[in-house]
Amino acid sequence: MNRKSAFVARYSHFLFFCFALLLALIFLAARFYPVTVEAQNEEIQQLDFVPAASGFAENFDSVSAPQLPSGWTTAITGAGATLFVTSTMTPDTPPNAVFTNDPATVSTADIAVYRSGASSGWFVLQSGSGAVASKAFGTSGDIAVPADYDGDGQTDFAVFRPSNGTWYLAASDGGGFEARAFGQAGDIPTAADYNGDGRSDIGVFRAGAWYILILGTETFRSEQWGLADDKAVPTAFNRQ
Repeated sequence: MNRKSAFVARYSHFLFFCFALLLALIFLAARFYPVTVEAQNEEIQQLDFVPAASGFAENFDSVSAPQLPSGWTTAITGAGATLFVTSTMTPDTPPNAVFTNDPATVSTADIAVYRSGASSGWFVLQSGSGAVASKAFGTSGDIAVPADYDGDGQTDFAVFRPSNGTWYLAASDGGGFEARAFGQAGDIPTAADYNGDGRSDIGVFRAGAWYILILGTETFRSEQWGLADDKAVPTAFNRQ
């Protein structure tokens, strides 16, 4: 037996063992491989996934939802209002998302007229159904001032009577009537939501001066803005 044959015979078992070990390492490397993902809790995690026949997926929605930002609330402030919430229930969505559900109904404006005179009243063509509604409310000389004075999301019937400086308000649901003495003859009524609480406040414009009564808190406010012949146009111009 020559030297070469003797070497092969001597080390053949060792070479076979090394070859088998190499095959085992290649197989394991193909079955497990690292995947780096960014978790939604802002930690970087390295996970080893074992591929399945249908593929693999993972999300991190199980982390706790955060609190609402300071100043946000889930309290309902008027009928039809919706809540702001945080949630982790929807798959593959950031747990720090704050959202509000779609309202069940969306209010649309109705066509309406106010007829002043001996038979003063309101006549409304409802946009949703096309039905006609009417309400006897007001008297000769009254000025129509429809607005949402109770914050329920619906416009209330209301008139300002310059002869005695009184506001007369009738709730849209028919559940209440209120009279407020605020103003005088010659005032221009300027009902609007002046504090952003979702309900209109009582106000008058008088020769360049604004006088406002915030409903709910009964806070009085006055501003000198405009000239005597200006036309008052209260609205939310500031969109910031």
